[in-house]
Amino acid sequence: LKRYGNQGMIMPHHKKTTRAFAVMALFSRLVPHPNNFTAILSASVFNGVNFSRRQALMLTLLGYLLTDCLLAWWQHHPVFGSWSLFSYSGLLMITLLAKKTPTNRPPLTVLCVLGYSFAFWCWTNFGCFLTMPEYALNWHGFVQCYTAALPFLQNQCAADTLSSIVFIYAHQYCLRWQAQTQLS
Repeated sequence: LKRYGNQGMIMPHHKKTTRAFAVMALFSRLVPHPNNFTAILSASVFNGVNFSRRQALMLTLLGYLLTDCLLAWWQHHPVFGSWSLFSYSGLLMITLLAKKTPTNRPPLTVLCVLGYSFAFWCWTNFGCFLTMPEYALNWHGFVQCYTAALPFLQNQCAADTLSSIVFIYAHQYCLRWQAQTQLS
């Protein structure tokens, strides 16, 4: 995988493939799935790894906003809620952190993604604790909120790890294949 500069940007002739993978990762959120078993966090990781900081943030933000609008329209619920600030800021933070993801070493990639997944879960559930009336703003409410969220953590970690590995390494394989076919 050839890169130029230290921006993590890919060679110009591979941009279409990379954009296609980014769109697939973002729109995989629209496919029916178990609770919290989506590729949205892996889309943030993929964007952070493969695009400049500005492009990655814009793609993550616009993709999440567009899929939120589509889901709200299909499922008849509001696009934004009091929790939205935590979801969006969490995804953008993961996008920035993903710049440091060592994609050349799969075990470290998995550990990073698990860390991102856990951090996102902690941050968004803190948002739920602060904004949802179901939880009293005290220690009992805090524990109640995170206890109620535990079943979602397993699905989130599994989905984030699996989809990140698939998107990152399938993308690298496609880029290598493209480079080999262009040399032939």
